[in-house]
Amino acid sequence: MLEWKDQSSRQSNSYEGVLPEDHKSGIEEILRALFEFLNENIIGKGNAVDFDQLLFQVSPDTGWVIASAVIAEQYERGYIDACHVRIQEIQDRYYVFADDEELEANDEEFSRCVKSIEREIGQTFHQILSTHLHELRKRCSERGFDYIQLESGMEMGVLYEEHYDPAGAEPA
Repeated sequence: MLEWKDQSSRQSNSYEGVLPEDHKSGIEEILRALFEFLNENIIGKGNAVDFDQLLFQVSPDTGWVIASAVIAEQYERGYIDACHVRIQEIQDRYYVFADDEELEANDEEFSRCVKSIEREIGQTFHQILSTHLHELRKRCSERGFDYIQLESGMEMGVLYEEHYDPAGAEPA
């Protein structure tokens, strides 16, 4: 369904998923393809060997969705392996809110609507990820990993975070 273009640099591996012009895929199907690419081509390789963070971000205004598996210390130094895809349907939903004159006049309500898009898409990706937890827990760091959904925008605050212990870890 997606064609992947390698956009890697010397310190990071990056791949862009490109949908065919005539695609009829829904958002969940595209997110599933994004996760499958992440799982098969990034996790456990390059900068994502023994990953301790799985990051996800939705940018509703552009339609971009980004997923990455990283080691926190390397991520802070700019080493990140990620894949991303632009989903027009997400951007279309954003502009329904952006073009609403009543919302335009109320920044707080507009922000709430945008966050609802981010949360919904993030929950869908998290559900997909959850079906692969056993496998992910085998391939992560000995400390386990954190699934972190970042907010869109310049602040990149955390919208959602959950920790997973590695496979075979004793319950606390």
